[in-house]
Amino acid sequence: MSLKDEHGSGAGGRGGNARVHGDNSAARGGRGGEGVVGPGGPGGDAHVQGNDSMAVGGPGGRGGLGEGGRGGDAVVRCDNMTYAGGEGGESHQPDGRGGRGGQSGYFTLGLPDYRLPDGRWISEFGGGGSSGHSPQYAARLMVIEEVLGHTITMHAASAGIRDAETSNAILGQLNERLGRDRRKWRVRITAGCFEFYEL
Repeated sequence: MSLKDEHGSGAGGRGGNARVHGDNSAARGGRGGEGVVGPGGPGGDAHVQGNDSMAVGGPGGRGGLGEGGRGGDAVVRCDNMTYAGGEGGESHQPDGRGGRGGQSGYFTLGLPDYRLPDGRWISEFGGGGSSGHSPQYAARLMVIEEVLGHTITMHAASAGIRDAETSNAILGQLNERLGRDRRKWRVRITAGCFEFYEL
């Protein structure tokens, strides 16, 4: 008798399937990724064949100019085991930003990141990969680096943006400077990353 056999909900992409064959076990299909221009990726499937176990399908990647990547499947074939699939990678975005790599299944379960004995982080494994930026997006990141005075990545956190207060302060500074320099584009934060838009 299964405890739970729950299909993932769609959020642009199709939710993943779930199947349970065992006692006191649960399976949850991954949620579909958010659509932008292209659809979000489908969620990963979850399948449990065992007792007192759980499987969680990875969420689909966020769409962009194309479809987001598919979430990873989670299959458990033994007792007393929990496993989660990684998140699918994000598609290239309309402003030229390369897609973000998906998070590992460790995050799908809601667990915090931690450093492995060899110095790498658990978050480096099990998710979809990142893709490269367009030359225009990379050039605009360089302008933002010049204004801030330090190296940044596409991730807003690299500029010290952690919450609404720091977001308002830093974006205000950046967009004011872009206006003074008579640039025809501005910056905002979307899905935790810098997004550039035309005026």
